[in-house]
Amino acid sequence: MSLEWIALTVVGLLVSHTSAALLGSTIKDFFRNRLQKKPTVVLRSKIGGRDTFKFDHWVSDLPHDLAKQLETLGTDFLIKKDGPDPDLLDGAPPKAPVVPKLKPRTIDANFVTEKFEPGAVGTLTITIRLPTSAVKGKWQGQALLQPDGGAIDVILETQGFTLVSERPPPVEVSDERDTPPMAFELRIEESNPRWIHVLLVQGGSPVGELTINDFSQLGADAAHRASTDFRPSSEADLTLVIRSTDGRIEVSSPRGRASLDHVTISGFRYPQMPFRKLLAGRLKDLYDSKSNPEDTEREMKLVGAELAGCLPPDLIKLLRRDDIKSIMLRHEEDFDFPLELVFLDDAKDPFFIGDRIAICRWFLGVTNPPDIVAKKLARVAFLKGTDAAFAADERLLQGLFGQQAETFGARGEVVEKIFKTANFDLIHFTGHCRQKDDTQGGLELADGSFLRLGDVGQLEAERKFAASYPFVLLNACASATPFLGLTQRDSFGHRFVMSQACAVVGTLWPVSGPIANDFAQRFYAALSAETIGRALLTAKKALADGTDAGGADERQKALRKLARQVAARSYCLFANPDLRVSGLKQLEKINVVS
Repeated sequence: MSLEWIALTVVGLLVSHTSAALLGSTIKDFFRNRLQKKPTVVLRSKIGGRDTFKFDHWVSDLPHDLAKQLETLGTDFLIKKDGPDPDLLDGAPPKAPVVPKLKPRTIDANFVTEKFEPGAVGTLTITIRLPTSAVKGKWQGQALLQPDGGAIDVILETQGFTLVSERPPPVEVSDERDTPPMAFELRIEESNPRWIHVLLVQGGSPVGELTINDFSQLGADAAHRASTDFRPSSEADLTLVIRSTDGRIEVSSPRGRASLDHVTISGFRYPQMPFRKLLAGRLKDLYDSKSNPEDTEREMKLVGAELAGCLPPDLIKLLRRDDIKSIMLRHEEDFDFPLELVFLDDAKDPFFIGDRIAICRWFLGVTNPPDIVAKKLARVAFLKGTDAAFAADERLLQGLFGQQAETFGARGEVVEKIFKTANFDLIHFTGHCRQKDDTQGGLELADGSFLRLGDVGQLEAERKFAASYPFVLLNACASATPFLGLTQRDSFGHRFVMSQACAVVGTLWPVSGPIANDFAQRFYAALSAETIGRALLTAKKALADGTDAGGADERQKALRKLARQVAARSYCLFANPDLRVSGLKQLEKINVVS
């Protein structure tokens, strides 16, 4: 009997990223000698005991004892032969990308210093080893190299260290031997947290990644474990690694697009006035019925133009290219710059970047890379806020998921029934995010309690929700006073990313309740058919182009139209741009709430 797909379900489901990493290493050993000519089988691991998938390995033959071998690994797998995608998940399943034969390698890292203390200098060595070679360093990661991609460039980003030597040149990788060690002299600085982020780039595409933030072997305090695996996925048109403290941006772009292989662009700076203060007055004007919409729109463009002046001219040229439709922004935990709001002025074609380009973000220094590419949304937790806007989103989720959507309106419920379990694939909040006083603040729930930053992933017993790799949507609507940024270290975006969320969607500044409801409807509708990066852009464009029945005169209607456009630019995404979700019911129509 010929099967296009074979589904193997065995006892013992993965419940942690650590288990996934160890499993990945085992699979690499098993298939090490089977990476032959044309890959015809994709092995895709099912992690966390749920319908969440990461692309792991591509192999060229299907051994007759495969089922027996996989059974010993104690997890779930899907094995795809040539043929159409299966209907194993509800809705349209993710399509496996077509990739050439890949060459597995091990990133072997070591750090040597006489004393691990501020002021001391140590040597970090990076060696790219064959899979059969013994490792010698303290930390290992994985790389999957393109067969004819050329030399490997090593991008090193750090926090708590300063590079005091020249960066080694690109290295050629042989099929017969390990590369020579590439050495980086680093001075240890005062810092908490402290991390080293190693990114391997080949032909403008990321091919390997290793994050080190546990230095306990060197006498420093332990943090999280170093990452140990890397999974290939389709890359964005432009990858920007931002080091704002140095004023530089490392740029990569695949061949066939901008074709940039780890190019350093200098000249980035923050605006003289923090953008949140710059933006606060403009946001207030959007909700003031006495405001002049033409004046307000002009002021928003002035803010965007000032932000554009903070970017290097070479980067602006790249952002104007027609073939740059998606960006992966990798940045530090304290990076607070709204690329989405940058306005590129031009006599013929002026535009805000967030209106045309799908921008996805991920933090540097976190051990879980943005490599989740398929997620089934089965059970849904709706966090109900105090704002009346929650009602429309609650009805929307009930329509999309039926009885699988459950509502929570108190912090105690959220902690006990969500954070202490791995039951929910989607966590959706609608309401206010605000600071009440010095001791209270966060997501304001229906009973008046606050879900605080410290409630997310701090205690071991309350980290079980991370095992489901949740999809998180924070539809925070509030008055026109910007709250603490979604993109910063002390933010809900950062906390959920650190807690293994496969995606976090939220706002960079507050939006009104009806607009938040409209966005949710349009986003879920687009998400049922598109990747998350494209779905976000589709929803933002539809939101900006839409109209509502509010406003008694033309001025108010124009002002509300402008408010929608500005609100659309506030939505921000942390995820792999190629993530696809399933389990959503098709929306018959969009009911715009005015």
